[in-house]
Amino acid sequence: MGHSFSIRHFLNKKIKSRTYKSDEYFPLYISIHYNQQNTNMKSRISGHLEIYRSDLDCIAKKDKTLLDLIESGFFSGKLLDQIMEEKQFPVFHLLNDEKKVLHELVSQKLAQDHEKLRLNKLSEEYEKNLIEITDVFDDFLKQKYCYELKKLFVRSLDRDSEKNLFRTINYFIHFINWDCSFYNFYDSTYEIVPSRLKLIEIHISRELLTRIKAYMAYYTHANILKRFLEKREQGKISVLNYLDWKNTIKGMLKKQFISLFGTNKGNEYIGALDNILKEKINGGFQPGIHQTRR
Repeated sequence: MGHSFSIRHFLNKKIKSRTYKSDEYFPLYISIHYNQQNTNMKSRISGHLEIYRSDLDCIAKKDKTLLDLIESGFFSGKLLDQIMEEKQFPVFHLLNDEKKVLHELVSQKLAQDHEKLRLNKLSEEYEKNLIEITDVFDDFLKQKYCYELKKLFVRSLDRDSEKNLFRTINYFIHFINWDCSFYNFYDSTYEIVPSRLKLIEIHISRELLTRIKAYMAYYTHANILKRFLEKREQGKISVLNYLDWKNTIKGMLKKQFISLFGTNKGNEYIGALDNILKEKINGGFQPGIHQTRR
């Protein structure tokens, strides 16, 4: 790159430790140095350790207290050194994947304009780029769909000509469990009562309908489970994240969509999905906030 650039993990001993069996355990942090800038941020691997519980149990030697410490992202110096020296799965692999993700993020920023790279903003960028995009699509569409249903409900309330529409919307609003995923709702409803769903599709906005169709196509063709299992097997951060979308998934799906739906529709679907991500991730993204509830 032409500039000094390094990433390393370390135990943050400035934070109060947790003591277990006379050893002190500290949270895992990351130090990033670039061009006389330096920033420290908390490692995010603890958020991806749950699916590896059986493997972590081997590292902890079936010690539940130690297992809980590791899952919380706390390590002793001795334990971390042992993990790195023996390349123990999955912690060693997750740490390397985390460094790879951060290296890629910094590289992208430098390619855009190295003069504007501010390491103190990197933690926020990292969080945005690791968000599970399938959850973003699903939550976004559930929110928009429920919003338009409520508007249609009010419109059809006193119209004799729209009694069938009113009954359908009333059922969807008041009797559907909206804690389930939007994909499962839409897919199941198409299997059981497709006529009801198609009645709603006639009345919702074209923009929303396009986004829904694009999401259903994404879910079918992105091989979500296969990608998850491949990442899990390799000890990588397992979510399909925004970085994956930008680097591989978007281009792969664009080719598939154009082949399946034609150039115009394929590009329209990719654009619809891309806009959802830009609106939610590059815009006012708030992790853990779900505005749509039954």
